[in-house]
Amino acid sequence: MKGRITETYGITLPEILVYAALSVVVLNLCTVTFIQSSRFSTAATQRALHQQALAQFSRDLTRAVHGASRVLEGAGDTPTNDRQVVLETPDGVVAIGMAGASPAIWGLAQDGDGWRLTRVKRYAVGARTMQIAFDTPIASEARQLTFHITGPPRKEPDDTGNNRTIVAALRVDGALP
Repeated sequence: MKGRITETYGITLPEILVYAALSVVVLNLCTVTFIQSSRFSTAATQRALHQQALAQFSRDLTRAVHGASRVLEGAGDTPTNDRQVVLETPDGVVAIGMAGASPAIWGLAQDGDGWRLTRVKRYAVGARTMQIAFDTPIASEARQLTFHITGPPRKEPDDTGNNRTIVAALRVDGALP
């Protein structure tokens, strides 16, 4: 009798289990990589949006301060202090300060004995605080304002990479700042 040759086609159960285990590991690595890259992308997008909002706030703030003729002590319940400043501009009274966690610029108009809000613009810059300093001890005599905005730390608690300082000069007696 001649020798029998058997040909086997297919794969065995242990091979199937090895392929399945390898597939699970590869899919898990792909999922983790996708999630991490999504988080990095989201964080980068958020930082870019904060930077754009900060740049817009800086332009609007500088425009408001340069157009102002003087610092007012207050307007209604909006006193000038280290968190907000009230300015007299050709377009009316403007208050600059924090609205919750966002810097904001408010337009105010005299309404009889009080003030009414004419416009509000908030800037989502991710700020925690804003301090305002005058170049003189008396706010109404100030000619230059310094706004120091503190943002959340990027990595470590003492990280100051998100802090910004904006310096702007007021228009004095119609002259350019």
